Amino acid sequence: MQNIDKSVQHRSVLALPVTVQQDTPKGTWVTATGTKLTANSLPLGITQYDAATGETVAVTVIGTASMNLDGIAESQVMAGDAITFDAGSVAVKPAAEAASILMDVRGVVLYDAAATGHAEVLLR
Repeated sequence: MQNIDKSVQHRSVLALPVTVQQDTPKGTWVTATGTKLTANSLPLGITQYDAATGETVAVTVIGTASMNLDGIAESQVMAGDAITFDAGSVAVKPAAEAASILMDVRGVVLYDAAATGHAEVLLR
């Protein structure tokens, strides 16, 4: 099998157009109204590319997406780690903790990635 860049395999099964309310880099979780996540919001999906305030961007809601880890992960993430959402914050939890927080899991990391890069995530 050829070497493939696993970090950019993005496979969107369903993407929805969303007009963002602020400058939004590729790989950012957003709501249905185009805002970044806050304590009282629900995540819709992950932006497929950079967008400036007022622009419409494709948001992956089902499939895999390249998630921006900058400011979220504290250290390298590993395949199987859980992407969680709680009170407006997205976090990466070790796979061993996922069973105790199933209701908060929004995705699963598919490949190891650096804390300041992008991780391929299967959205749930």
